[in-house]
Amino acid sequence: MRRIVLLAFAWICLSVPAQAQNSRIFVVVNARNPISSLSEKDAVNIFLGRSKTFANGEFALPLDHPVNSALRQRFYYDLTGKPVSEINAYWARLFFTGQGSPPQTVSDSDAMLMIIRNNPGAIGYFDFEPSGRQVKVVLTLEAR
Repeated sequence: MRRIVLLAFAWICLSVPAQAQNSRIFVVVNARNPISSLSEKDAVNIFLGRSKTFANGEFALPLDHPVNSALRQRFYYDLTGKPVSEINAYWARLFFTGQGSPPQTVSDSDAMLMIIRNNPGAIGYFDFEPSGRQVKVVLTLEAR
């Protein structure tokens, strides 16, 4: 019995860092984009359509995961503190009044990464830290 308790305790202790890693969301741009970091305020402005450019004046192309994606829900909550249902309502109001269009939706993380690698203005988010010379992390969001 003691052995089972020790194994269970060890498993819990070892799984905590993995869960902590997965609770972060990485906002990523093309490596050729001149910005080196992005504030949460700037990210909010880009992903909510309030700003069409990065702080340096370069055009921003925000990308979104599918509407029903758990990652999308976590991203908007961690970024804005609001549930994705409020974000969707916000975009519906802007879209139907002709004041803006939501970020381009992609099918999955692989598609998002491919677009970012091929477009200097693209910006997206992941629940893992993408590697490679073609992309860079400009903001890391911690879970609220």
